[in-house]
Amino acid sequence: MNTTTGWITGFTAADNFAWLYLTHDGGTMWQHQAIPLPANAVQVSTIPPVFFNATNGVLPVIIPSLEGQTVNIYVTHDGGTSWSTTSPVPTSATAGTIEFIDAMHGWIVSNTCDVKSNQYINSTVYSTSDGGEHWTHHNVKLSTDITMLDFASLTQGWAIDSLQFLYQTSDSGQTWTKVTPTVT
Repeated sequence: MNTTTGWITGFTAADNFAWLYLTHDGGTMWQHQAIPLPANAVQVSTIPPVFFNATNGVLPVIIPSLEGQTVNIYVTHDGGTSWSTTSPVPTSATAGTIEFIDAMHGWIVSNTCDVKSNQYINSTVYSTSDGGEHWTHHNVKLSTDITMLDFASLTQGWAIDSLQFLYQTSDSGQTWTKVTPTVT
């Protein structure tokens, strides 16, 4: 956030604990930040928060369960002093497949594979325009699973799949086109 305030995130197998620490003195002292987790949350992974100004930010949290993994987007409007959760997204998302361009607009990708053959089936791109309260999903089929996502605007974005192919969208992630490099 600035030269003295920073965050540490990570993974823990501890029950009902999120690895989220905050410093206001350049890293000399760290304070644990508690967030409201679902009951029986274990093996929680926090991803570094993204702040859009001094007060508004998002914190992606991956929460596995027996029913399947969810990504919960936590929001703050007080610079990270407190966090509240939004609607969870049932997804296999990883850090590189979660993207927010501002406090209201974000995307999360979930990749689906056949359990028996471990073959890629499709990807689901979830998008929000209300800070994670509601999510819209679009099923897309690429060469293989999406490993990285990056949006430059509300409509323009790029994805990279596990074969390192680049894809582009100009409709907020509803459809994707493979980008063919031009060699000169």
